[in-house]
Amino acid sequence: FSHPEGYVERKTSGSYNYAYQYKDHLGNIRLTYMDNNGSLDIIEEHNYYPFGLKHKGYNDVVSANANSIAQKFKYNGIELEESLGVDWYEMDVRQYDPAVARFTSIDPVIHYDFSTYNAFDNNPVFWADPSGANAGCPSCQTEEDWENYYSQAENTAMMVGDESAYDGFGRVTSMLDENGNSLVYLDGELQDLVVYDNWLDAVSSTISDGLLIEAPLLLGKVISNVFKSGGDEAVEAVVKADNLSVSEQVVAEAKRVNPNANTTTLTPGENVGSSIPARSKSQTFTKAERTKINEIGSAEGCHTCGTTNSGRTSGNFTPDHQPPSSLVPNGTSQRLYPHCAGCSASQGGTVSSLRRKGYNIFNIDNNLHN
Repeated sequence: FSHPEGYVERKTSGSYNYAYQYKDHLGNIRLTYMDNNGSLDIIEEHNYYPFGLKHKGYNDVVSANANSIAQKFKYNGIELEESLGVDWYEMDVRQYDPAVARFTSIDPVIHYDFSTYNAFDNNPVFWADPSGANAGCPSCQTEEDWENYYSQAENTAMMVGDESAYDGFGRVTSMLDENGNSLVYLDGELQDLVVYDNWLDAVSSTISDGLLIEAPLLLGKVISNVFKSGGDEAVEAVVKADNLSVSEQVVAEAKRVNPNANTTTLTPGENVGSSIPARSKSQTFTKAERTKINEIGSAEGCHTCGTTNSGRTSGNFTPDHQPPSSLVPNGTSQRLYPHCAGCSASQGGTVSSLRRKGYNIFNIDNNLHN
């Protein structure tokens, strides 16, 4: 039977052997080992080509302590079916053949840019798909789940000393799945949504997680940012901040790290008109939000340059967080404005440059980080 780090095998004597499995960031089982009377016993080693075909010609020795059933689980942590020489992986929904890097039946989840037999969006270094259906946050079932997931991602980033989970510069990184949701990784490992039964459990877990990540000095900021005092559940703090004041601070901090920085896109622009409230820093928007931003953009233009042409073949304007999410602390009040493709790209370059030069979001006072 299995345990969280491998499996347990009962011996005929009535005692138990505990086998441990080392897995890489995609859940591929790379090494199985156990303690054999005080000495390390390497049971089996697996090395894979990117799409899962196992290397052959070396590391073929299998320990006498190996379990024939447990040995079947390899790539993506899934069982390899070798009966009749098929040599494919029995995913939950369908079978995957590593020899051709394709599934044997169509994908139940539609991918408009890929074949229905395609595996891992042709990027097995970043994506795993143990279900055979879709890669993502296993516990995120509702829009509220995703919002809580993004909030937890930002708090994790803060605990490890990163300033955002979405800038790609630190230990916490993110990538979009095929549905446009941001999947968050800590040190290359995909993170799942953590659900708490009550507020006390949430605070206790946050403190213990922070200490494990070795950033206790940041815990006060994390807790004040995530939990309402006396609340019944973990929630993202809602802070009423003066956007203009925060925007001025953003520009000042940008000029501190780069006196020549172009800050045009870092504040609501000269052509600013209507806007809508931002629910969070998340880059995942509802259909209603996108529709409203497109209506504002078509009627009033890009808030930075004023053009009513989005610059995209789809005609969609980018919902632009102001102040920019990567330049302000969690909990900062933000609004969404329409951005054309050119101004959006310009803002991305400016923000990336500032972050590399040492921009510090904790120099921004939004009445939360005092």
